[in-house]
Amino acid sequence: MTNTARTLKYLRDKGWEVGMVERYPDRDENGRFKKGHKTSEEIKRKISEKLMGRKLSKERRRKISEGNKGRISYWRDRPIPKEVREKMSQSRMGHPTSKATRKKISKALMGKHLSQEAKNKLRKVNLGKHHSEKTRKKIGRIVRERNKKMKEKFGYITSLQTRRKMSKARKGPKSSNWKGGITSKNKEIRQGIEFRLWREAVFARDNWICQRCNKKGEYLHPHHIKNFADYPELRFAIDNGITLCKKCHLKFHKIYGYNHNTKKQLKEFLT
Repeated sequence: MTNTARTLKYLRDKGWEVGMVERYPDRDENGRFKKGHKTSEEIKRKISEKLMGRKLSKERRRKISEGNKGRISYWRDRPIPKEVREKMSQSRMGHPTSKATRKKISKALMGKHLSQEAKNKLRKVNLGKHHSEKTRKKIGRIVRERNKKMKEKFGYITSLQTRRKMSKARKGPKSSNWKGGITSKNKEIRQGIEFRLWREAVFARDNWICQRCNKKGEYLHPHHIKNFADYPELRFAIDNGITLCKKCHLKFHKIYGYNHNTKKQLKEFLT
């Protein structure tokens, strides 16, 4: 028996007759809701309460899946309105994805790669977007916690050798963000693994404290004592680096500029 047949049987059992349309203007002569009918919030709440905790059987899910095969989604090639996106976001809020579901998603996506067209679309959408200070701190906290757990569980954090191998495996054409080699040499060096290791070593030596204002917990910058461009052989020398907070670092370059910086300028700035 189809859903429509069940509905009609139910209505007839309740005494529905043709001609009762006047009493129920939102239904047609067969007792079905007319096109454009909107369910009230109260009915929605009752339905939600009735269905809460229920799970579809495997057989039922299989039938729904087969019934939806070949159907074109309503939202295909249509931009989802902001209001709908907000509703979707709010409905998911406070409902973390279970481990079992994450495992299923991971298994379904294993071995799949985005097409170049999809990558270009994502790149275009995210162009110019930056994480807020709050989000960056949150990411940093999660990474630190993960490293701590790894150390407790396995007794180690990813070695420098492994980090170098990982960096090499994702460089150049192997990277998902490869654009044909348009990155400048300066930027390439500053984003490389050697620079990151030098940066971490400088911060660790200075105990993660700004050497000018003596503040800890600020957003830190590593500063080259002898200019980065003029002394390429000292770019990764730990004793050629000093820890400054973002505010102090910007202040230094505002006073002395970005070119031909010297040890004398830094000494003058720190006193």
